[in-house]
Amino acid sequence: MKLSAAIDAVLNTIARIAAFALPALVVVVVFDVVTRRFLQMGSTQLQEAEWHLHTILIMGVLGTAYIHDRHVRIDLLHATFSPRGKALVELLGILLLVFPFCAVTG
Repeated sequence: MKLSAAIDAVLNTIARIAAFALPALVVVVVFDVVTRRFLQMGSTQLQEAEWHLHTILIMGVLGTAYIHDRHVRIDLLHATFSPRGKALVELLGILLLVFPFCAVTG
């Protein structure tokens, strides 16, 4: 149980740090939209910064969303499943979606 609490603490810390990417992302996107729309200036560097900030934000909070059971799922279907069915869906999701994603991105 101590290991689990330590992992949770690490994931929560990573999420708190990654959350700082959100205000930066908002500023970069607004600046990019305004300069493109009104000043006819495009910037590849701004678009790259948007992608990097999205990546930091999403990858930094995925673990925390999962441990706090806040990850996206189709609640309409999920609510009708038994506890065993919910566990099976979680297991299949991890095996078929999360592990391959980690293998490709890791």
